[in-house]
Amino acid sequence: MKIFLQDSETASVIEVDDTDILLAVIPLADGEELWEEDADSALAPGAVGADLKRRRLHRGRHRVDVRVHYNGDTKDRRFAPGATIERVHEWAVGPHAFNLNPADAGDLVLRETGSTEELDTGAHVGRLAGLDHELDLDLVVADRFAG
Repeated sequence: MKIFLQDSETASVIEVDDTDILLAVIPLADGEELWEEDADSALAPGAVGADLKRRRLHRGRHRVDVRVHYNGDTKDRRFAPGATIERVHEWAVGPHAFNLNPADAGDLVLRETGSTEELDTGAHVGRLAGLDHELDLDLVVADRFAG
């Protein structure tokens, strides 16, 4: 099976068998762990390819401190490095952060602070944060093109 593997600096596609113990076939540096995309905890030591719900992994050492800025306020939370921007968005607009009306939330997107580019909802926060393990994001109204 093919697995998309990311870390703070690189992304690659690797091939593993369903029965391969993932921690045995994916090289990790000292202190690194494997995180399945959007999982709250690292993979168990004996996890095999067939155990994966998603074929997207993140290799990293640390959780990421994410700060989201919206309408003059800031909310923060620590996410696993394999958390996607989509998951951060759901948290940011939900009851544990800004608690926005769903109709308003649907018009908002996340951008890295200081950027004008909307982030890919599938991007891992660990990749965006890099070696700093910190990520500042702005929750803004999406650009709409009239055509």
